[in-house]
Amino acid sequence: MDGYARTLDRLVDPVRHPSLSRLLKSEVMGTPDEPDHEFRFGLERVLDGVEALVEARARTARTASGPGSTP
Repeated sequence: MDGYARTLDRLVDPVRHPSLSRLLKSEVMGTPDEPDHEFRFGLERVLDGVEALVEARARTARTASGPGSTP
């Protein structure tokens, strides 16, 4: 992430984006993560989305098969 943070630092206007500028100056993005951190983080977000979709469809199916409906 270090190269990415340096590039952002050159591109970010501190007047237009003061919060982002302060974040970049803090060097928090320069701290290396463990090798699989970004992959696991992304995979967890994808799986969270799949879980939400499955739950929403299950609720819809339960509602559709409520009292008075025909299978």
